[in-house]
Amino acid sequence: MTMTTEILKARTDFYRRELRDSLQHVFGDIDADVAEAFLPKLVWIEISGGETLFKQGDPGDALYFVLSGRMAAYREDEEGNPQLLGEISRGEVVGEMAIYTDDVRSADVVALRDSLLVKLPQQVYEDIVQEHPEITIKVTRSIVERLKQSQSKKPVAKPVNICFVPIHQQHSISGLMRSLAKALQKFGGVAQLNSGRVDAHFSREGIAQVRKEATEDYYRLVRWLNEVEYEHDYVLYECDAEPSEWSQRCLRQADLIIYVADATQPPQVSEMEQCCQAQSGIVQNLLLVHPADTPLPSNTGAWLQERPAIDGHFHIRQGDGAHLARLARILTRNAVGLVLAGGAAKGFAHLGVYKALREEGIVVDYLGGTSVGGMMAALIALDTSMDDLIKHTRNGALHNPTKDFNLFPLMSLVRGRRMANMIKDTLYDFTHRYDLDLADTWLPTFLVTSNYSKAKEELHTKGDLRKLLQATSAIPGVFPPVIMGNDFLVDGGTFNNFPTDVMSNMGVSKIIGVDFFSKKNYKLDISETPDAYELAMDRLRPKRKRKFRLPSIISILLNATLLYSYARRKESLAYLDLHFNPQVAKYGFTNWAAFDKIFEEGYQHAKERLAASQNGKVASLKQAVAAHA
Repeated sequence: MTMTTEILKARTDFYRRELRDSLQHVFGDIDADVAEAFLPKLVWIEISGGETLFKQGDPGDALYFVLSGRMAAYREDEEGNPQLLGEISRGEVVGEMAIYTDDVRSADVVALRDSLLVKLPQQVYEDIVQEHPEITIKVTRSIVERLKQSQSKKPVAKPVNICFVPIHQQHSISGLMRSLAKALQKFGGVAQLNSGRVDAHFSREGIAQVRKEATEDYYRLVRWLNEVEYEHDYVLYECDAEPSEWSQRCLRQADLIIYVADATQPPQVSEMEQCCQAQSGIVQNLLLVHPADTPLPSNTGAWLQERPAIDGHFHIRQGDGAHLARLARILTRNAVGLVLAGGAAKGFAHLGVYKALREEGIVVDYLGGTSVGGMMAALIALDTSMDDLIKHTRNGALHNPTKDFNLFPLMSLVRGRRMANMIKDTLYDFTHRYDLDLADTWLPTFLVTSNYSKAKEELHTKGDLRKLLQATSAIPGVFPPVIMGNDFLVDGGTFNNFPTDVMSNMGVSKIIGVDFFSKKNYKLDISETPDAYELAMDRLRPKRKRKFRLPSIISILLNATLLYSYARRKESLAYLDLHFNPQVAKYGFTNWAAFDKIFEEGYQHAKERLAASQNGKVASLKQAVAAHA
């Protein structure tokens, strides 16, 4: 809807600085008088969530500045299905290439929520260029700079309007909202809105519940909400405890929707949720609030099964400042993620690195990994003390999981029973439970497996943790595959041994990664591979007298599994802000008895890396990551 004339001037005056910045973003460092020449000719547009701004193939006759709201760009694939290209949020520009190329639109752009935009018609641009031809040179420079920036790692887009929906009517979230608003102030200006505060601002009871048909009050409210959004970095919308016009408005205004639940209640979908239908395309998360004395979440899988549209979930304890601080980092896209690669027994070095990070004050908010990296990630995500983490993992290593060889290796060299028992007993030592779900960890965690049945990478954020840990570490040929549903799952390293790309998609700001890649070349002085008898006889000799320096069958199987992941390593490293690569090649993949030595290698490597203050990149990154704690 185009804005009326009387509103236009007030809006222009209020957003004048933002409009100038937007014009300079598109056209480069233009003079103030040139920017002022644009302002009276801009067209103000309000668009509701779900409405289409323009469609693929439409004439490219204008560009748009997003002053508030959030848009999404879609393009049809070969089968005619819409594919999300990206989101456009406050301060960004939509459709600017039309000004430069005079071409048709290359994608559909749809409003994800109620949005306020300013339109710059192409004819207006051309008229002003005739008056100020120097703009064309500045535009060219601006395009070149923006193309350079598009090739670099882009910052994660953050939500501005965050809507909180109380699932249970008897569960007040006002106290939680106040505490969270205080935690969010570390990252920018915060406004907290509920229907009572809106009514108080206008000194008029019920204005928060006004419908669109009440034109005057409706536009007063809309205009004020847009101004609140413009003046703050984050706006927290608190829905009413029951379905209402205000609750629906909160959902329409949202960049992110958080359903807040009392974790002690049954997991069934509530009447409030059924009435609060979110706009398609808006990210929806579930926040489970636990009593202060809760040792570990439980039954999370049941909550998620009832809500298939949920994109992610988080846990907090009531009154726990550390949990609130973590939630604030996650919501503002300032979270820190730790990615741990596979490497069998070498993976004990992950815990050494983690200990060094903790001592440095670097707090981890997200975890993810593959194979033994997935195991270590899941144990860290239980959020226990460092002493318990080391003790229980060391005890688990005593199972020596690669020792139960198959007499008839039809599917695998190792039966896998020791591995299954190691995982089961270790998880029980930590939690005193056998029913643990991956979604029950305090810190959000993902695991990567390889789906043998469908020949693809699988990402897991929920499911039977015991079976998932067996699956992510089931090295093909060494351990038997794990059956989940109708699929065979094997070690995630087959596709993605160092899943930093997955962590990047989680919306974290800084990514720390640990892997064990080592350029180990076997110098061969033989021209033919010895047969089994020769190798067996050679193995009976003392190490210093052996003729053949060749890898074991388990080492060959494991490294062959990782060849594709190794080929992707350069791509994986590109996502990292801090990388650790402990040199543990001297320890074999099955050297489970060397827990303490491998742990110490990881710890010392990380301490040295973090202490390298002479390395400007490491020093500045360490400071930036630690500042999020």
